[in-house]
Amino acid sequence: CGYRGAIIDDSWGSPFFCAFVQVVVDYVTLDRGVLIVAGDGHFGNEIPFYPAAYENVIAVGATIEGDSLKESSNYGDWIDIFAPGENMLTLNVIGGFGTNGGTSMASPVVAACAALVKSHFPNYSVEQIRQKLLTTGDNIDQFAPDHKKEKLGAGRVNLFRALTENNTPGISLKNTSINSTGILQSTNDTICISGELINYLADANNVSLSISNPNNKVTILTNTIQVGSLNSEDTFKLSTNPIKLIVNGNINFNDSVQIQVTIHADNYTSKEFIYFNANQDFLIIEENLLEVTLASQGTIGYSGSNGELGRGIRYKNGPSLLYEGSFAFGMSKDYLIDRFRNEQSGKDQDFKTTKGIHYLDPEKANIELRSNFTDANFANPKGVSISQHNFFYRSNIGKQSVIYVYTLTNNGFIELNNLYAGIFLDWDIADYSKNRIHYD
Repeated sequence: CGYRGAIIDDSWGSPFFCAFVQVVVDYVTLDRGVLIVAGDGHFGNEIPFYPAAYENVIAVGATIEGDSLKESSNYGDWIDIFAPGENMLTLNVIGGFGTNGGTSMASPVVAACAALVKSHFPNYSVEQIRQKLLTTGDNIDQFAPDHKKEKLGAGRVNLFRALTENNTPGISLKNTSINSTGILQSTNDTICISGELINYLADANNVSLSISNPNNKVTILTNTIQVGSLNSEDTFKLSTNPIKLIVNGNINFNDSVQIQVTIHADNYTSKEFIYFNANQDFLIIEENLLEVTLASQGTIGYSGSNGELGRGIRYKNGPSLLYEGSFAFGMSKDYLIDRFRNEQSGKDQDFKTTKGIHYLDPEKANIELRSNFTDANFANPKGVSISQHNFFYRSNIGKQSVIYVYTLTNNGFIELNNLYAGIFLDWDIADYSKNRIHYD
């Protein structure tokens, strides 16, 4: 991965996001100049599939003869481009040749196209290769059922156009940042989205942006932004004229907001999507040389249904030292309450947030926070509520630490005997095989 200009095909994956892997992808692509291409999965739905759905990866879907979608191929706003993925001649693991299909076959086609573009334009950066493939793809919406139209990225890859067309811009919105007037981007907060509009290919004239919210979770205050001319490799900053919106009042905890940004120019249109979670039930606290994500649903270090939100636990601005963590309690194999991974390759979702993490007027420590949750999401809840109280001390006794205190209350009508509680933490500190923890 360290070779600048390398192209990697990833014909594998899962529907689970990992913040640490996103950091690795960013390093490999942005810092080392490596292009990653990945198949978008074969579940026939819109659910993001990783690594294809990570930022800075080209996500590839599969078509069959006639540019129709392969029925098993995923689709959605997060997918970049499609390629043939049916009856593909390939090597067999037992020797010789055979045919195969799927996004695992389509992804190498796009990776090969990217390699040929790099060979034809040797000075192209990773992003220029990406933009060249996307701007020269053939629209295939006409061959898709209605519920999949406009969810097929740039269409089917067209290598001939990618190698011969040199008058099309390639404009992308990069380095986006989201600022909120509220701590948690909660309801009725005004949110400003800024970033940089970069043109990687041919000069563009009459550039403008139109902004919409397909899932209606927010009210858009800035519907259009006029840019004007944007020459090749020029940048337009949105900081002085950001995208503004207000979070609607009916939003749930960690509701995913989708913002569609349509980029217009003479003879050019492209779409980009910005995702963020509003009404967040977590806070990121920087104190005692630590950066700790405090959640409100029993998890430690991360939030969200798959632990996709938050930054873990970091020390001295380093990477996250925690892969996964959760508070847990129970009294038998039939009553075990947690939000940790399970034997079905998913995550238990037993806790339900009743009050998101929030600051308290400190009484015992320098910084105090609290959140509340219950066992209500468990199949057979017992009526137990949990209060999580966090303390940060700046004195020597509390330096470089954070304290978690859990208070359990039985609100049900049944006495709970032999109840045990604890925290489950999967650390990744340096050599994870040597990690140890003391417990009482």
